[in-house]
Amino acid sequence: MGQRDIVLKNYLSDPSIFADLFNGILFGGKQVLRAEMLTELDSTETMVLQAHEWMPELKQRFRDVAKKAEDGTRFVVLGVENQTEVDYSMVVRSQLYDVLNYADQVEMIRREHVRKGDLQGKERLCGFAKTDVLRPVITLVLYYGSEPWNAAVELTDLFDKREPIGEYEGFLQNYGLNLVRMGELENPEIFKSGLRQICGLLKAGRGKKRVKQFLDERREEYAGLDEATFDVIKVLMDMPWLEEWKRSNRGQEEGGYNMLKGFEEYWEEEREKVRVETRKELREEVKAEVKEEVKEEVKAKVKAEVQAEVQKELRQEGIKLLIQDNLEEGKTPERIQEKLIRRFSLSREQAEQYYNRFAPEEH
Repeated sequence: MGQRDIVLKNYLSDPSIFADLFNGILFGGKQVLRAEMLTELDSTETMVLQAHEWMPELKQRFRDVAKKAEDGTRFVVLGVENQTEVDYSMVVRSQLYDVLNYADQVEMIRREHVRKGDLQGKERLCGFAKTDVLRPVITLVLYYGSEPWNAAVELTDLFDKREPIGEYEGFLQNYGLNLVRMGELENPEIFKSGLRQICGLLKAGRGKKRVKQFLDERREEYAGLDEATFDVIKVLMDMPWLEEWKRSNRGQEEGGYNMLKGFEEYWEEEREKVRVETRKELREEVKAEVKEEVKEEVKAKVKAEVQAEVQKELRQEGIKLLIQDNLEEGKTPERIQEKLIRRFSLSREQAEQYYNRFAPEEH
């Protein structure tokens, strides 16, 4: 059994919560049931089916919560099944729980007659007197999921629609599912207990931002939740981080747990985490941008230096070629240096230095 199942089962096992649930769903909020009218029942439903003459087969099912409601004149068996996910066979399972309970009632009556030995004839053979009665069984299936319930809500929904029942239809016994979509109740105010806050949040929808906005609009209503309601909301809304907040605030909250306060503290912690992470990410981005800018700056500077070096090399190569060409033509050193001065804008000293550098020694 998962955490959700355990938390929900424990919550609805509380007689006051259980009574509030049925008062809201069955009687529109009218206070018909009271906690003191409820008695805990064994959630195990068992039926003995004859598999072999020498070995019976036990069929055992476990209800989530089952109670007996009795006010002196009426006696009703009430059951609850919690569903956080869609179950496509739920209409059969729910019917099975009810049938097994009726079968258990018949068996208990039979055993009592055997103990008393008060039956005769046909009644003794079946173990059930004509005057014996069964107690009504009502099962509510509570669905907490966010996805639409698209499973069968009546037994006949599971039949193959491609094969019409035809003339058999009048003899077919249908079974309807008492499905309660907890997140779609139009008026959660029919509840007097924490079920009101639970259904209200489920109706608001999932998502941290949406939940925070919903809580912010209903500060007082969610300011003093009891621990059990707080835990149900925590698991149904998939907010496990609230458990840590609850532990750190245990004993500090007067009048219950303030869910909005817990949410706001979590929100601030998450905001700080995001700020740190964002700062780190931006630092790397800025570092990369600056590096690229510096790279472009250095590249431009180096390029200018390389261009200057290339220009200098080409200039010297031109000077060298002029000197060598003029020497081959028999020009005098003075004449060659005059050309260097004019063509390359050199001083006389520079022209002489270049001539001495590039002219062969014999000249």
